[in-house]
Amino acid sequence: MTGASDRRPPNLLVVVMDCVRASDFPGGSEPVEGMTFTEELLRESTVFQKAVSVAPWTIPAHASLFTGMNPWEHGCHAQASLTLREDIPRLAALLSNSGYATMSLSANPFISSAFGLVAGFERAVWGGWWESYARLPREIPPDGLNVRPGGSGALLRRLRRSPLGAAMLQRMDDVYRYPLLLDSANRVLQHLRAPGHVGDVMVSPWIEPTFARWIRETPVNKPIFAFVNLVDAHEPYYADPSVIRSTRDWVSYARSRQDHVAYAAGSWSLDSDRARQLHQLYRASIRRIDRRLQTLASLLEAEGRWDSTTVVLTSDHGQAFGEHGVLFHMFRPDEPELRIPLIYRGSKSRRGRLARGWASLIDVAPTLLGEASVHPPTTMSGTPLERLVDGDRPGPVLAMSDGLVFGHVRTRFRGPRRERFDRCWGVAYQGDRKVVVDSSDGVKVEYDVVLDYLERAGRTDGGRAAEDPLADAAREVARRMRASVPAAPSEDLEDRLRSWGY
Repeated sequence: MTGASDRRPPNLLVVVMDCVRASDFPGGSEPVEGMTFTEELLRESTVFQKAVSVAPWTIPAHASLFTGMNPWEHGCHAQASLTLREDIPRLAALLSNSGYATMSLSANPFISSAFGLVAGFERAVWGGWWESYARLPREIPPDGLNVRPGGSGALLRRLRRSPLGAAMLQRMDDVYRYPLLLDSANRVLQHLRAPGHVGDVMVSPWIEPTFARWIRETPVNKPIFAFVNLVDAHEPYYADPSVIRSTRDWVSYARSRQDHVAYAAGSWSLDSDRARQLHQLYRASIRRIDRRLQTLASLLEAEGRWDSTTVVLTSDHGQAFGEHGVLFHMFRPDEPELRIPLIYRGSKSRRGRLARGWASLIDVAPTLLGEASVHPPTTMSGTPLERLVDGDRPGPVLAMSDGLVFGHVRTRFRGPRRERFDRCWGVAYQGDRKVVVDSSDGVKVEYDVVLDYLERAGRTDGGRAAEDPLADAAREVARRMRASVPAAPSEDLEDRLRSWGY
């Protein structure tokens, strides 16, 4: 690692494992086994077991990661605008101005120029919307699937202009209703692309070779900042060889319906056996991420950069499998959706140390700027992670959830279901307590998230009889969310969201 006396700026690597929740990650309550590289990385790092996303879905979470600001501060959330404002200082631009080479590689198509999330990066590549449905062998030629910026948007516009394409976009939920068809199509595609292939399949296999080319082309004396988003743990989930033992198993798993909107809306029920099957497939996908992380580290090591690289490994949000009536993410601020892994390996981290304080995605940007000896702008609300190892942050960790935010989703909810989900919440964590305040009626629900991680025994209080600073903090988040004025989504934005199952 880079020592305090070494004046050369460290390389910086941030990897977001999309949808990976804390409980299934090494260090969590039910860690996935066989995560060899990740377990070794944890031994070299400071581990934050009390880490929280600012929101239970991608766009506001990444906006906060890149700006060090909460969603109600930067305004990039579904109750306001889904495009991050140009005038807000960003981590990548600050590092680029300080001499860093910067690159964003995202399998998630939302981390693109369409939402203002890659502004400030010198180079940025993101996957097409269709890539999240494909699982492809590593042997794919690295240039063969490298989607250029703007390509996926152009394809969506062409689809919308055709009656058949428009109908297909309107029925994207069928992908989650009949996963057997998509699983079968993937097997055919894998055979056509790499006949006889036996081994890992992944989402966006172009990421590693593109990363390798970039670091080889960057002068060795120039520090790099690389952001990587891996979506292997994102739905939909397909039959995995480590879980499936027979054709009968494959048919059973591949028929597991994954229509998360219909489940939340009450159109169908998810029994415990199907929830368990989906959870098993999810855990297998996390194990594949471990091998991709090892590849990224090996590429840096081959160029003599790994030992001088500060690493932040985290997620943008978690994933639910039936808890609180939610399948997957986005709708509610529950622990399966908000609690995330956060690992910090840097010059100011402590090897094999469990941090004491609560941490948030907003803490990543000021931490990396500190590593690079760049003064954080006053807009950043985050706390450098090294300050949270032995003590608490100045105030509570805050989060929000913006509920049913898109018209094409809201129309599928009726009656009590709509009343339950069509609202936003303010959330605050401190000590053992988590407080959630409903922005619609001000009702407060409190949990002990140490003894009651599954949130089965929440205490509800609709009044404000006793002074409670933590509840006041959550209530202020809820107030600011409720005061936001939603921007009407464009037709293009609706198509982008619908194309990925939102």
